[in-house]
Amino acid sequence: MNTDVKFRRSSLTWLLYGMLGWYAYAQGAMTPLMPLLRLDLDLSFTLSSLHPAAFALGMITVGLTGERVINRFGMRAALWGGSFGMVVGILLLVSGTVITATVTGAYLMGVLGTLAMIGVQTSLVLLHGRIASVAITEANIIGSLTAAMVPLAIGFLEGSGSNWRWALLILVALWLAFFALQQGAPLPSAPPLKRGAEGKLPFPVRLYLLIIFIAGGVEWGGWLFAADYLIVRVGLDIAAAASMVALFPLGAVTGRVILSRLLRRQTPQRLLPYTMLCVFVGFPLFYVPSTLPLQGVGLFLMGLGAAGFFPLAVATVTLTAGSLVSQASSRVPIASGMAILINPLILGALADTLGLETAYLIVPLLAVITLVMILFANRLNAHALRSEQDH
Repeated sequence: MNTDVKFRRSSLTWLLYGMLGWYAYAQGAMTPLMPLLRLDLDLSFTLSSLHPAAFALGMITVGLTGERVINRFGMRAALWGGSFGMVVGILLLVSGTVITATVTGAYLMGVLGTLAMIGVQTSLVLLHGRIASVAITEANIIGSLTAAMVPLAIGFLEGSGSNWRWALLILVALWLAFFALQQGAPLPSAPPLKRGAEGKLPFPVRLYLLIIFIAGGVEWGGWLFAADYLIVRVGLDIAAAASMVALFPLGAVTGRVILSRLLRRQTPQRLLPYTMLCVFVGFPLFYVPSTLPLQGVGLFLMGLGAAGFFPLAVATVTLTAGSLVSQASSRVPIASGMAILINPLILGALADTLGLETAYLIVPLLAVITLVMILFANRLNAHALRSEQDH
């Protein structure tokens, strides 16, 4: 189906983009601030890892209840109440002097920040209709850029003799600015649920959600192992490996920019398989040591495909759900939260057991599984649409 329709961004669209970028920045801070928090609170590696785990657990928690909150209290309460709760979590994280306070802050950020993001994604779908995939992808471009800014901000603050906490405290000021700007931009209302419809997402939607979880292993595997692989297999030093791995998020941003243009002419379902094809092309170039420039191309392509998958999958889930868009949006954090919580543990265990070089092969294996499931889900979805049109 051709979706070549003029895409117009309203002031509300830009505000929602900003809110998603705000959330992505906070989520992206959970990893680079851990060494500093561990030093400040004298934590072990295991205890410090509880913070990103608590954030992911918060995502899963709100995924189970998010649509009921929106149906009960409305989109405005989800977006602004949730984002205010995330501000409270941020303040707990940066001011806490004991681990119970900081982990609680991370959990609140995961729960209430993700509730706000369900409101953002649902509002973009309701605002832009069948071309909402363009808006979701553009919002994720901004999210990728803001998440990439976090380690730079933390590094700059620490290097200049300031404190890393200011990198998160700036989010409080931004929230106040967003809240002031939204006064003249009322949020769209979700369509009413049909009687007895709650809890009955179509099977293709549930299958796409499972695909998001499995594909999380492709992105996390490609990203998590890349620097270690360059050090162990290629022989780069830590600084060179870290610099080269930046090609992965660069590929992610590039891919999402390209997709934002393609989605004006193609549906997200049709583009989904090509993201895994990018991984298939990029992985061998990176995995087989030849020349560093060629491996850099491979890493770039892996980032382009693996990270480009997520906004397409989110758009597919929400657009396929029909009147259950709030419910479908709330299920996405369950899939992505489980991916963040479980995939790194599985991948790390495989690396410890089988060795890094062998464990890294799980990336193309999961990409194959993801591609097969995408093709199957697309066929089921097309069949369901034809059945609806016939009736």
